[in-house]
Amino acid sequence: RHLLAQATTPPIDPIRESVVMTLEAWVGPERNILSQSAEHVNRLYLEHPVLTNQELAKIRDLDSKGMKTKVIDATYTVSEGPDALSTAIDRICSEASEAVKAGFAFIILSDRAICAARGYIPALMAVGAVHHHLVKNLLRTRVGLVSESGEPREVHHMCLMTGFGADAINPYMAYVALAKMKADNVSVPSGHTQDKLVANYIKSVGKGMLKVFAKMGVSTLMSYKGAQIFEALGMGPETVAKCFVGVASRIKGLDIATIAADYIAQHKKGFLDRECTDINLLALENPGEYAYRAAPGSEAHINDPGAIASMQDAARMNSKKAFSDFSKQHDEAIGRCTIRGHLEFAFDKTTPISIDEVEPAAAIVKRFRTGAMSYGSISMESHAALAVAMNRLGAKSNTGEGGEAPERFEKMPNGDSMRSSIKQVASGRFGVTINYLTNADELQIKMAQGAKPGEGGELPGNKVNKTIARCRNSTPGVGLISPPPHHDIYSIEDLAQLISDLKNANRGADVSVKLVSEVGVGVVAAGVAKAKADHILISGHDGGTGASRWTGIKHAGLPFELGIAETHQTLVLNGLRSRVSLETDGCLRTGRDVALAAALGAEMFGFATAPLIAMGCIMMRKCHLNTCPVGIATQDPELRAKFAGTPEHVVNYLFLVAEECREIMAKLGVRSIPELVGRCDLLQPNAAHIAKNPKLKDLDLLPVIVPAKDLRSTVLNEKDVDAWLTENVKTQAQDHGVQDDLSPGMQVIDHHLVKAIVKAVAGESHTASGDYHQHKMAGGKLVAGATKTCATLGEAITHLRSTGGKVEVTTTVTNLNRSMGTILSNELAKVIGEDATPFGPSPMAASTIKVKCTGSAGQSFGAFLSSGVELDLEGDSNDYCGKGLCGGTIAVYPPKASTFVAEDNIIIGNVCLYGATGGKLFARGIAAERFCVRNSGAYAVVEGTGDHACEYMTGGRCVVLGPVGINFAAGMSGGRAYIWDPAGDMEKRCTHEADPAKEYGKLYPEFEAELKTLLEEHQAVTGSEVAQRILADWNGNKGKFLQVFPVDFKRAMAEAAAESASAKAQDPTKDLTAEEKELINDNPTPDAQAKVGDLEDMGSARPVVVAAPKKKRGFIEYERGAAPYKPVTDRIKDFKEIYSARDEPKLKTQGARCMNCGIPFCHQKETGCPLGNKIPEWNELVYEGQWEQALVRLQMTNNFPEFTGRVCPAPCEGACVLGIIEQPVTIKNIECAIIDKAFEEGWIKPCPPQTRTGKKVAVIGSGPPGMAAADPLN
Repeated sequence: RHLLAQATTPPIDPIRESVVMTLEAWVGPERNILSQSAEHVNRLYLEHPVLTNQELAKIRDLDSKGMKTKVIDATYTVSEGPDALSTAIDRICSEASEAVKAGFAFIILSDRAICAARGYIPALMAVGAVHHHLVKNLLRTRVGLVSESGEPREVHHMCLMTGFGADAINPYMAYVALAKMKADNVSVPSGHTQDKLVANYIKSVGKGMLKVFAKMGVSTLMSYKGAQIFEALGMGPETVAKCFVGVASRIKGLDIATIAADYIAQHKKGFLDRECTDINLLALENPGEYAYRAAPGSEAHINDPGAIASMQDAARMNSKKAFSDFSKQHDEAIGRCTIRGHLEFAFDKTTPISIDEVEPAAAIVKRFRTGAMSYGSISMESHAALAVAMNRLGAKSNTGEGGEAPERFEKMPNGDSMRSSIKQVASGRFGVTINYLTNADELQIKMAQGAKPGEGGELPGNKVNKTIARCRNSTPGVGLISPPPHHDIYSIEDLAQLISDLKNANRGADVSVKLVSEVGVGVVAAGVAKAKADHILISGHDGGTGASRWTGIKHAGLPFELGIAETHQTLVLNGLRSRVSLETDGCLRTGRDVALAAALGAEMFGFATAPLIAMGCIMMRKCHLNTCPVGIATQDPELRAKFAGTPEHVVNYLFLVAEECREIMAKLGVRSIPELVGRCDLLQPNAAHIAKNPKLKDLDLLPVIVPAKDLRSTVLNEKDVDAWLTENVKTQAQDHGVQDDLSPGMQVIDHHLVKAIVKAVAGESHTASGDYHQHKMAGGKLVAGATKTCATLGEAITHLRSTGGKVEVTTTVTNLNRSMGTILSNELAKVIGEDATPFGPSPMAASTIKVKCTGSAGQSFGAFLSSGVELDLEGDSNDYCGKGLCGGTIAVYPPKASTFVAEDNIIIGNVCLYGATGGKLFARGIAAERFCVRNSGAYAVVEGTGDHACEYMTGGRCVVLGPVGINFAAGMSGGRAYIWDPAGDMEKRCTHEADPAKEYGKLYPEFEAELKTLLEEHQAVTGSEVAQRILADWNGNKGKFLQVFPVDFKRAMAEAAAESASAKAQDPTKDLTAEEKELINDNPTPDAQAKVGDLEDMGSARPVVVAAPKKKRGFIEYERGAAPYKPVTDRIKDFKEIYSARDEPKLKTQGARCMNCGIPFCHQKETGCPLGNKIPEWNELVYEGQWEQALVRLQMTNNFPEFTGRVCPAPCEGACVLGIIEQPVTIKNIECAIIDKAFEEGWIKPCPPQTRTGKKVAVIGSGPPGMAAADPLN
């Protein structure tokens, strides 16, 4: 599995930051790195590690400058059995050593000799073994290592091959597959040659590899090669020692012989020991890697049709019996594919108690949380239903990273609340305002995500409607990019600062950090605990959004069991467990899962996919397409109307989970969850279960279930260790140093600001000195409005707003004054709510509170600064100045006595204005790297920037009156930037990516006034000489600005303006208030039902056949159109076909209605077709017009339906998932049409067996069942 960067090194965005990424490499013999000579450049340059057949041939035939190539046969004789693999690996290692000593410059490990008698050495094992053998013998740098193998084909395979030492790979079978696709004309665009297909494949693999590199913060192939940034899961010590030296494999597992047995079995399937005509043996089966398939031997999935159906029955009917059925199915599933499935509770070692002694389910459910699913990724209906359910339980729901509408912070009329208790703060900072942060019980920093750790995300523009855009402070119709977790969590120190920022933004909320399970996560969690996090979530690799990339879903992260166990053990052994609460998630489904997670160390438990399934999710795995048929993962109004879930479904389900957990706790003799936390001694390997599978014989689960106290010998602190070992749960609060009750000298500067404001309103002055923070506050004064004695800040602010008053406070600052202005902004949000942001109905007036500062401000100066507050700094500021700026104003300029040239010097640090949602920042000097990243509404003027400025910007304005660094505006999809460019050379510093595209050019006349006003304000507040010079000759200088205008944003602005003008033209009363409308007898509240009724009377206008059907929305765009019978009067006259003539365009349209479900119920024997027909696959092929290929899939199962399709009751259609919301797909018609066309085209041919057994079977009856039986017997 891929490892990933978590607060150690930052991940990279390989798309927006491609300027630092490369797959280039120099391969072949290296010379002494401590010397220089002409021979040092005598190496082979490769632009890409994946080689075409022609490129490989050139390396094989190489004879230049003394460089030659040795080809080593990487196959072995399969008849020698599984033990032969280890011997073969030893042989190729020995041959490789001899080749290097003989002077060969390149080695090709080739499995081209594969045949019926010879199997291939698994490519990764061959490469890893040879690489490590050469390293051990000090020979590796003298040779280039190339793999010629038919096995690698996916991105993950290429990453593994290079990560374990391959210089290049030739995946020749992938090219054969492409040729077959072209020959069969399957999904190949017209005009594409074989060379073009290969080039596209290599290009896409390369992009995928860069994506994987970026997870770990690696930017070049040369750094990644041989770095082994992986963890093995279930790999035995013998295998690791021979092929993967140094890789962590915590639970041990498979030896080389067991692996070989699997490979030999696959080899025999490919080389049958007899001539065969059975399509089942000749065709390639879909292994179900990425979507559930019911065929024997397919990949095991936790979510299968039976389990989903039982869970939904239990949730809807609150049925304990249905939940018991589901629980049994789930236990069987996790036994096939999880670590916890191989563990059991040691009931024989405990004394059970009465269940009445166990804490009630109502107490247990308070420990449950929903996963971070944003509004935008899922619909408002489903997002709100989750929040209501969790609030009813006293549990916590999570906003995800999409923000939350402020209306949801208020109670509903019935007493329910749609407010999410956990507000997530992710890399995108969507909707993160000071009011959002204030309305939270927990603030969660998303360091990584279980389904796609180390990656960012993207919400396509077609899902960004007006409501989502409002929640995310963005523009409707414009896509939103969420960066990888990078900018202000670059290191553990930066993460500590973000934790401090959020604690300042809401002292009443816990700050949590979300990490992903991997080896070493315990050490990272220890750092996070020391960084003052209150809560840590260890997320497992299971579950996760269907919108994640397959490589991330399948190959990144580890099971939660490993992560939570390691984290708990590490925190206990370092005396940190009592400071933080621990949570875990990752396909938790039942009370058993909860109890087991608690025993491993978790106090809180996350559920994400399960509550969605309870509300109706059917695991379509189409979350990214906006086509969720049950209205959950979609913003399509038509599909959202199909949502049938309720909060009651979630409440019922989670109470059933808690009750099952109570039953287990009673058997264990445990009365409460805190008593169970960390009790690994109550777990043991399930010996009976493990014994059933020979592959599990060497599995070692003891590292997972070893109690922390048994690791006492690893602790160096003898003084405290005994106390630490008793701490299994959080028992003390972290000391964040922001409490209100500290002594005045120890309080942070914002506490003094609040007092100074209240005093100033009363006409008094408040002075203060920071004993620790070293600030000196000279006092405050009322500069406008009337005085009034007030007891609280709330009274003072209310008075200032009602009288137009203004307050001014003067203070010095030092770099110990971190997050200045944040506590003040939090207090303002408590008083005036959304008016503390630019988005409220009546935002606080600008400069109502002005703080004049001198000195060097600390990190996060003005973080989340609210509307109405101005920070004026004579001096300079550290990193993160203006982070999350939320309507306030910040001005930074050099001391008036300074003699340096301001525009030539940095005045504010890195990552300033990150995630700003509104307000203004003026800095007389240069902003360091990553300025204005993810700005969605602030207006800024600076006099130069470092690299990566305006990255991911979605709104606001950025004016740069000086040079910019590289990669300017990468990922910028909204807002505008203006760069002072007198030399005309700034555009080359900007990104020219195709998506999101930008328009670079001269200043538009309609924007001249906006830019001039910003320059005038900048000059007024900072004394900028640059602005003064430009303004002095405005008409001559305005043409020297480079305007950066995102194309999608420009289009959206034009569409919004046109829509507004059109609406006003159609409805002249549009802008009138309800009272004004009543004055002219215009009904302000028309009856919406009247229009609805009219629409319903119109009936369905959807077609059953179109010329060029579209698959993406076919199920909702087209009506079911079953093939009609011939008229009765005609068909009683003969014994011919009862259906009308086959209509292929109609059948293609009907095939487009098939949703190709992630979990297709139709072909499951338990729920649909009793024969397991490959229904989604041949539906897809009919839609594509690939009728002969559809026949192949149809013939892969019993032929009964082909003979009896006219009378088959079609249980598949009854199980069709589309039937939940619409009429099901016409499966029966499509199936009949495939076989009819096959007979007509002559594709059905006799296939008598090459050899016969001589045995005979009598088939009585020659009707359809008899014929169906006779055919497979033949």
